[in-house]
Amino acid sequence: NAIETEDTATGFARVADGGLVSMAVTLGSVREITRLRFSFEHLSVESCTDPYEPGNEPWTFDWDTPERAAQAEKVWAAMPSAPSGFAGQLAAFHAAITTGGELPVTLADARRALELAQGWYASARRGSPVTLPITPAR
Repeated sequence: NAIETEDTATGFARVADGGLVSMAVTLGSVREITRLRFSFEHLSVESCTDPYEPGNEPWTFDWDTPERAAQAEKVWAAMPSAPSGFAGQLAAFHAAITTGGELPVTLADARRALELAQGWYASARRGSPVTLPITPAR
């Protein structure tokens, strides 16, 4: 399928603790999916691929040893189940406003998400890496 340049974006980042992040988005995919993948020293994790619903089951957890997998399974088994996606976010929001608890997503969280998108555009415009958050001085 034909891909226009504005239909695809790839970004790379180094986070505060030194970890590397790669992000890719496209409107040119024949099959629409959402996928999150995390790679750590002892574990790789991949979300389901339901479009816009990466919190849905199934997730894949690939541990480097059976012992670590068994230990993680005990932790997961003890955790309460909760809805994912918008249902989960709205349930957590309702709980927060009725109990005075912490909001599931804050304005600071939203700002950081927008700063990430701003960083992509700024880096492309400048042709060089940028440091987030972008300030008037930068």
